[in-house]
Amino acid sequence: MGITLGSGIAILGGVIVEAGSSIPVRALYSWGVNGSGQLGLGDTDNRSSPVQIGALTTWSELGCGYHQTLAIKTDGTLWAWGSGQFGALGLGNTTSYSSPKQVGSLTTWLETAGGYQSIAISS
Repeated sequence: MGITLGSGIAILGGVIVEAGSSIPVRALYSWGVNGSGQLGLGDTDNRSSPVQIGALTTWSELGCGYHQTLAIKTDGTLWAWGSGQFGALGLGNTTSYSSPKQVGSLTTWLETAGGYQSIAISS
């Protein structure tokens, strides 16, 4: 569950999602504990202030687990990063990644959620 701040900005599990005003363009920002790379910043350093995750502004949905993050781009592709323990990222392995990795090739993903596990809904 997220907190909407108005003007198209929301905080979801420590990640800010900023929406564009006229077209669905969104950048992701993250901060906090990053021991598994779940902030998506290419490292495992903790952050005390928001840092943009890459340069992309095409994110549409976001789900945060305890040690992993899932996001859907506006093209319907699913992306994951953070702890791969127990296969939580859905990448067919148990490797952890500190930057977004595409999960499969489907372009019909709609929603994501996470806890110790990851869940996504496809149309």
